[in-house]
Amino acid sequence: MSVLLFMSSVFADTASADAATEAPECDLVTVAATLPDREGWNVPLDVAPVAILHGDCDGPSQWTLRLTGGDQELEETFDFDYDKRWQHFRTFPEAELLPDTDYQLDVVPGDGGWSEQASVSFETGSHRSEGLSGGPLITDGEAWFYDYDTSVEIGGRFTVSPGIDADGLSLLHVVDGDGTLLKTAVVGDGELSFDAATTWASSPPTEDLCFSVYQEDAAGRASAVETLCLPAEERFVEEDASGCSTGGAAAALFPALLALAGLRRRR
Repeated sequence: MSVLLFMSSVFADTASADAATEAPECDLVTVAATLPDREGWNVPLDVAPVAILHGDCDGPSQWTLRLTGGDQELEETFDFDYDKRWQHFRTFPEAELLPDTDYQLDVVPGDGGWSEQASVSFETGSHRSEGLSGGPLITDGEAWFYDYDTSVEIGGRFTVSPGIDADGLSLLHVVDGDGTLLKTAVVGDGELSFDAATTWASSPPTEDLCFSVYQEDAAGRASAVETLCLPAEERFVEEDASGCSTGGAAAALFPALLALAGLRRRR
């Protein structure tokens, strides 16, 4: 059994700031991270390996996740959707891995493009995953907008304190109010900060848009969902001594288009 999740931006139905905006450069598809990662050790026997891929052009449309070692020869192929830019693919072995055994995880590109294979080796311990202690909490956040008369720039950020993961093999997922996965991050030590991409709109935001986070442990078990809504507060463009405007991203920035709003916590 396998699960394919997407990491993408939400495109607003409003027009972009002006014709001066340009698309970002094309990114080759690469393996951004794996869990377990390189030279992992004492990995729990019920681990569900995962690979995170990123890119939007010049790469194969199919990738294969291969797990070998002990009594395992697992191989699964999945499609990469370039419209999503980010995807993560998790595979669940039919049986637990053997204790104190070396394994190799290969993420193999199909034909086409310039993408390279990623390979990591890891060693199991003799225990099953302990799961998460508590769930992720959104500790604070803010959202704002600048009104340029002909267009409005919206931005924001928030901070997440992840649940305690004794195995050190968990992922944190951020989704929008429509349930679209916006970002996946490998959980390390301490809090994680997320900057929302700039959104361009034709008028100031009038509705709350909420963000939710949840965490998955080494075995792929999901935590409860934590939700925060951020109301966008108006900020004003200031001029420096030269008469140039400061504050805001300026209309020449590419509108990555992620709508924000609402500071209303829902549990």
